[in-house]
Amino acid sequence: ENEINREVDEFTGEIDINSPRLSKLGYILKNIDKGKSTYYFSTSIKSSGIYLGKGVIILFSDGTKWSRPSEVVDVDYSSGFENNVFMKLTQSDIEIFKKKVIKKIRLYIHDKDVDPKEAEHFRDLFNIIIKKK
Repeated sequence: ENEINREVDEFTGEIDINSPRLSKLGYILKNIDKGKSTYYFSTSIKSSGIYLGKGVIILFSDGTKWSRPSEVVDVDYSSGFENNVFMKLTQSDIEIFKKKVIKKIRLYIHDKDVDPKEAEHFRDLFNIIIKKK
């Protein structure tokens, strides 16, 4: 729980609660504005070139799959190409992410395996963030 960061905007009163950026997985952000919580998931994959496209697929350890075929994958360059997404999660997405363990992530045509221990830790952090206000 001490890994979770909580910041309050002094001007707006908005609260941001987020997990640390886990090396292979990414991070979760919860924004609270006027009592309403909005969740975001961010992840990235390094690549050897610029490949612009759409689509995010996450495979879970139980064999199920979550996908966003229309999600735009951005590309940045900083000591290599990095394909990344920053997605708003729906309530049904939240229910999935809080229960399941991520096994593998695909951004457009780029895949990455996720360490099982890191994936379980990510799920635990997600559930802590859900409870925080």
